Amino acid sequence: MRRATVCRKALLVLRSRRSRSRRVDAGSGWAGGARTMSGSVRDARAADGKEYVEIREGRAVARYPKGEVFYNPVQVVNRDLSVLVLRHYTAMRAAEEARPLSSPEGLSCLEALAASGLRSVRYAKEVPRLQRIVVNDVDESAVQAIRANLDLNGLHDGERVRISHADANEAARLGVSSSISSGPFEPFDIIDLDPYGSCAPFLASAVRYVSRGGLLCVTSTDKPVLCGNNIGTAFVRYGGIAAKGATCHETAVRLVMYALQMEAVKLGRVVEPLLCVSIDFYVRCFVRVRESKRDAQRIPLRCGLVYTCVTCNTSHVQPMASETAGPDNESADTEKLLPIKSSRSVLPGPVCDQCGSPFRMTGPMWTGALFDRDFVTGLLNRLHRTDAAGDKADVDDNESDAHLNEALGARSRVAALLGVVLDELDHVALFHTMDNFGRTLRMRNIPMKRMRAALASLGYRTSPSHTAPTGFKTDAPPSVVWDVVRLHAEQHPPEKKPESGSAAEIILSKQVSDHVRDKVDFAFVPSCAPPAASGASTHSLAQVQPGEETGAATPATREVAVSGQPRGSKKRARFLPNPEKNWGPKKAARGSGPRPAAAGANAHPFPSSTSNVEQRLGDQPSQQSSWLASSCRTQ
Repeated sequence: MRRATVCRKALLVLRSRRSRSRRVDAGSGWAGGARTMSGSVRDARAADGKEYVEIREGRAVARYPKGEVFYNPVQVVNRDLSVLVLRHYTAMRAAEEARPLSSPEGLSCLEALAASGLRSVRYAKEVPRLQRIVVNDVDESAVQAIRANLDLNGLHDGERVRISHADANEAARLGVSSSISSGPFEPFDIIDLDPYGSCAPFLASAVRYVSRGGLLCVTSTDKPVLCGNNIGTAFVRYGGIAAKGATCHETAVRLVMYALQMEAVKLGRVVEPLLCVSIDFYVRCFVRVRESKRDAQRIPLRCGLVYTCVTCNTSHVQPMASETAGPDNESADTEKLLPIKSSRSVLPGPVCDQCGSPFRMTGPMWTGALFDRDFVTGLLNRLHRTDAAGDKADVDDNESDAHLNEALGARSRVAALLGVVLDELDHVALFHTMDNFGRTLRMRNIPMKRMRAALASLGYRTSPSHTAPTGFKTDAPPSVVWDVVRLHAEQHPPEKKPESGSAAEIILSKQVSDHVRDKVDFAFVPSCAPPAASGASTHSLAQVQPGEETGAATPATREVAVSGQPRGSKKRARFLPNPEKNWGPKKAARGSGPRPAAAGANAHPFPSSTSNVEQRLGDQPSQQSSWLASSCRTQ
């Protein structure tokens, strides 16, 4: 009897849900759909018999034939963050330049792989300083969807926004003049790349054809490759070897940055990272491209290889070059070789000095900062601005940031991401994880607060990592970190004695240095937490030469940062849970229609572009839950 009652209730609930799903919005004629993090997604069957999807995101509305153009709600964070970055960048350019922005028409933007055009519609409606936008895609069905979505949002082709049907590399090569206005070649001020798969085929043309001081917004969704599932493919695409492990997501960001930098230096340009992060299943990099042959020759100082112990995961970053004594670096002669030399090995020996295991090499990769602290601070200030009478950054429609921020549906997730990035040590490459210590030594994990307090008491900086909740960055050498772990193990010994000859026995048998034993304080609390200087030289997890003294901490250096937040400041969320089920990559939609032919001798030497509407590289997983575990599993 009870089972029958439960079944009847379940049937009533199911019928109720079905009836709600059949309700039709009389104003639009579209069947009601599901709410998303930033708006609504509706499925419907129009009078012509085709099924369509309506998306409301930010201030934009998009409709297109279901299944023909790619849309993923996970990318809402990507688009919200991009809107915020473009608003801040355009305001920054206006403050930098006394003359009009690049040209009388204002700043220009190319979305080279637009799919439905939703991102460009949002740029047009939420970034008023952006006056010329080219929306490009190589697929005919995507171009038709773009045209329909522009009309739906009151944006007409040929005015502020122009539709382009071309290969992504070719669209960048043609520049603004051939797309919007007549006249000599004019490069784009902003180029946005968001392919379904690797960004590698488009980096060369993007770096070449963006304007001086221009902004590149680059997404790469081939995280499995970047996280070590196929090291040969990673080398072909990005010029470096990837490896699985706890730090693989930060390594993925650094490999993309390295590929960008290598394309730039060939042209006498350098790429300055404004914000480069790992989000969900993709990498997103916002970088500024600047002309400087001198700085291009000094890029090896911030690139290197990473040697990681195969057992205890201790990492050593090997720079490609180091500075040497010589004449003034700011010599007027730009053709002179700069005073840098190939660096010496930072490895303590042929095997790991902690457990005696061999090393695994990854890279080369970018080892410099992944973000500009002032830029990220400006993003957070703009995001949290609530005074409608405040900075009227968007002068064209006289709207304040407070009003525009209301359209950011993923505002809380963007704020959490920017907050943890701002707390990071920008001059430290890679990080340690607490669970690695416990797994290696077969003991309970050290509390994060206890570990960071101990390192702070020794005069070293620590910070969280935006790619791993259990990770922490520090400028302390690995020997000091392991001494702290050994001292904690003495006070809280493992429940079982380590096996003879195991890595745990070898590590725990080593003596703790007198400096660490005398000075460490697991309950240390700093009085303040100043952020690391952005101009500091890049350190690795082991930037101390073998045999070099680390030095004792002075009273002044003991008052250092445990995090980027001042003592007593209000805590903020750093790692928010996924807002929906099945949060992850989706299958690519199938495109249709003819494709434009290449431009003959002027065509870019790269293969035909892939866009959001097709998946040519074939490396994206179809499941949303298994990719993370497989890409992080240590070899």
